[in-house]
Amino acid sequence: MRSLNLLGEQPHIDPAGWILSSLLPPVDSTRPVESSSLFEHLYLLTGLCMLLGVAIPADKKAAITSAVLRYQHPDTGFGSPHSTIIETAHALAILGVLGHPVSSTGSRAFLKQCEDLAYGFLAVPGTKPAYLEHVHAGVLACSVLGYYSPVLMQCAEFVGKCCRENGGYIRSVFGGSATLENTYLALDTLDMIGKMSKPRHAARMHQNPLRCCD
Repeated sequence: MRSLNLLGEQPHIDPAGWILSSLLPPVDSTRPVESSSLFEHLYLLTGLCMLLGVAIPADKKAAITSAVLRYQHPDTGFGSPHSTIIETAHALAILGVLGHPVSSTGSRAFLKQCEDLAYGFLAVPGTKPAYLEHVHAGVLACSVLGYYSPVLMQCAEFVGKCCRENGGYIRSVFGGSATLENTYLALDTLDMIGKMSKPRHAARMHQNPLRCCD
């Protein structure tokens, strides 16, 4: 859907019904083993709702908001069984689309725990190394919260170190092959940092509750 949107095209069949029917509160038992985020499916669906202008019924908003908030921990992060930077970013983005005041979560405190001068953001506090998806999630969470982290420039430097000679990006500074997915994460990270680095009044003009689909 986002590809069609970038190309200025519309789907032949309206997907609103399918999207809304799939928009269900997160349940930990349904999470795929390989998933890095309990909220990934819901994050993508709410992104589609915002992209396509699909109105989410009030009762569905309330149920999903309540379910997501149940996965917040005392450290102010989100996740299952513990807080992670990716799940926190996804949870905040979802709550933003649903109209919940994300500042009320106090999750800036968790982001500060994940800040790192070498990598930018860590997957969980105190655990190294970090990878591109963690840096992207940290910057996404900052974008949703409107928090200009002091390690944003370290995030940009980390992304730069992941660039290969062919113009693609790898997952970490330790080597590997460039992939389309990692290249998207890298470029999206740099784009978010660029927008947050603009003067404060200009940054407000670009503020978006779910950065990935603006």
